[in-house]
Amino acid sequence: MLAPGFQGENVGVINAVLATIGIEGPGWLSDQHWAKPAIILTQLWGVGGSMLILLPALASVPQDQLEAADIDGASPIRKFFSVVVPQISPALFFLLTMGMIGTFQMFNEPMILPGADRLWTDTLMVHLYSNAFESYRMGYASALAWVMFVVIMSFTLIQLALGKKWVHYE
Repeated sequence: MLAPGFQGENVGVINAVLATIGIEGPGWLSDQHWAKPAIILTQLWGVGGSMLILLPALASVPQDQLEAADIDGASPIRKFFSVVVPQISPALFFLLTMGMIGTFQMFNEPMILPGADRLWTDTLMVHLYSNAFESYRMGYASALAWVMFVVIMSFTLIQLALGKKWVHYE
């Protein structure tokens, strides 16, 4: 499913779209400098799931607080950062935490994109998989898994501690 979008320089959906506007498309997977941007572009597909969480949070912002900010003469930017963001901060906090965990655990995209040089697209999970199931270094892979657990847990605890300052629960 991902391959048709990022095939060679002269084929692929994305390069076809770029060609219609007069831009020569890059070799997404054949060029080491374009493999990571290809993975980043595939991550944009996850934005829809985040919107399913953010839209109800935005809809739950009390209109009377927005009207009070209008009466006080707040600019749209001030209303957004002083009224809307504090109201949706629990949803933002959840999305930031899950996004951070998901980024550390990224495996599928670097593994299934054909032609991508692993040197440029290797993540900790791909490295763990390679050591466990290609090199049969189970001890090293297990140690990597524990290191990954400790790193993710540390970042999550740091986010929880920092979240107490900016996340507002009603």
